[in-house]
Amino acid sequence: MKRARLFLFLLLLLPAPLPAQSQKTLLLGLASISGGIETLYVTKKIGAFKRNGLDVDFLLLQGGSQIAISRFGSSSDFAARFMVSRLGLDPAKDVTIMQIGNQRERMGALLSGSVDGSVVDAPNTLIARQQGFVELADASKLGLTYPHNNIATTDRFVREEPQTVFAFLRAFVEGIAFYRTHKAESILMIKEFLRVSDNAIAEEAYDYYSRITPAKPYPSADGVRTVLDEIAVAEPAIKNAKVEQFIDGSFIAKLDQSGFIDGLYKKK
Repeated sequence: MKRARLFLFLLLLLPAPLPAQSQKTLLLGLASISGGIETLYVTKKIGAFKRNGLDVDFLLLQGGSQIAISRFGSSSDFAARFMVSRLGLDPAKDVTIMQIGNQRERMGALLSGSVDGSVVDAPNTLIARQQGFVELADASKLGLTYPHNNIATTDRFVREEPQTVFAFLRAFVEGIAFYRTHKAESILMIKEFLRVSDNAIAEEAYDYYSRITPAKPYPSADGVRTVLDEIAVAEPAIKNAKVEQFIDGSFIAKLDQSGFIDGLYKKK
């Protein structure tokens, strides 16, 4: 039985058990040690999991764990609370959310043992795994719709420079298409941008972001509503705000309807 550390993806972290030869490793998260789930322990003890090709270990998700985020109110704060709740814990009572700082500072706190878990973005997820930590939650796979990295401008700029906005989006979707369809070339550019020499780190970033980056980046009404609901907890008046006040999908819709985006994926 091991005590879980948070490698909240955006990861909950724990030293990883060594997998048995040719067996699939599973980590079962337990909110507590209580009656009714001891049959899982019995199943492990009698070797039934191993006889079926499974190497199973248990993670005790104890209350009181300290989870590192950048700062309160940030996307890492929201992601941590969302994922902790999805793991069956109350983020307000069962864990302590700590403001640590940027990715490097949070990783340092995790490695030193001063926190039990941290929200980690790709490609730092690879570094975390290399240090023996295990991912317990990935927000992108838990149904979270959240506008994490956004491109935003003012209403005034949109009104006064519509052609510039359209040209920017046209170029951007072309860049996305290249990124999604030219892995090798994109990895070289990622290495240059992140100033890293390790192909594996760049590939970690590519594999994650190419999966979640849409070919047609329409603004997400659900994502904006998630943010408004979050703000409304402290400022109730925000609950009456209309999502349409904050997004404009007309430019990307025009590009989409023209067939330009689909055409990018038909090129050889």
